Amino acid sequence: MLGQRVLLALAIAGTSLAGGALAAPASASIGQPSVTLTPTSGTAASTGNLGVDVKFSPTSGDSTRDLALELPQGLIANASIDEGTCVHISVPTSACQVGSGTLTATALGLLPVKLPATFDLVSPPRPGDLAGLVVIVNNPLTIKKQPVQLGTPADITLRPATDPAGMGLNIIFRNVPNSFDNLSIALKEINSTFQGLRFPSTCPATPAPLTVVADSYKDSTLQTASAPLTVTGCSTVPYAPGFSASVTRNTSDSGVQIVTTVTQSADQATTGKLALALPSAVVQPNAQAVLKYNLICANPASGSCTPIGTADAVSPLYPLPLMGKVYLTGQLLAPAVSIVFPAPFPITL
Repeated sequence: MLGQRVLLALAIAGTSLAGGALAAPASASIGQPSVTLTPTSGTAASTGNLGVDVKFSPTSGDSTRDLALELPQGLIANASIDEGTCVHISVPTSACQVGSGTLTATALGLLPVKLPATFDLVSPPRPGDLAGLVVIVNNPLTIKKQPVQLGTPADITLRPATDPAGMGLNIIFRNVPNSFDNLSIALKEINSTFQGLRFPSTCPATPAPLTVVADSYKDSTLQTASAPLTVTGCSTVPYAPGFSASVTRNTSDSGVQIVTTVTQSADQATTGKLALALPSAVVQPNAQAVLKYNLICANPASGSCTPIGTADAVSPLYPLPLMGKVYLTGQLLAPAVSIVFPAPFPITL
């Protein structure tokens, strides 16, 4: 595994949801949301359950339309459950369940309804997504109580490192239904518990928050709320990465191929910085080849640069490997190496 493993977290998450609808009168709103975490803290790099309770106060027949939650950096879960098949199927199965809880709503403006729910991992609903998250509910108002999918799958995406919240996961539910079994409903609460989450392996002095972002059908104004997730015990998290390297001379010229491999287990601390020092007695830069083949790349995202190598990253918690390309950047007298991974992990090292 070259570079740091990139893993998937499972929970309701999101980003900016602003739409083009006109703002409704002040009387229509979902109110200021609240979010509560249970527990409010966890041990670094440990695995456990996390409860996320989101509440709204809808008025004037309004209901939540778009719901998102921004996960703290490093909060992850095992997306390789059921031997990694979950991110390849569009119809959820019990083996792909990652959480459970209840949805509370008001039907017809009067009748309180509490719907038991499960949260299931499915394939990415859109290009560039990591995966999808489906909500399955049982209607207690019917005799058979058949499970029904509520709305469309949520988009699970990766925030870039340039995001103010840092690199992490967003999962966005769009157009949350405001009717169920032909009854108009107003969503009031989503109380969920997600199993087997791996807590971050970093312990910031100011705990990173889990943030809710939402709007409603009658008011496009974004409503936000957040709750801090405290992480402790970083000093006791193991960190013992493995390393191997090989140098093979080309058969047709004096150039060489260098292969480096860095490995670590999922229970170890996250790598913050990785430096590879090439022994000058064994290999030296080939400036002539750089100039001859125009290998210095000003912008790897342009698609016009020639890569000087490849990189792959493998994680036990995500079923698909990351396949990236290595580019020579910087300047001839001050070269740099950039490793670029494409979507759904748009990461540049």
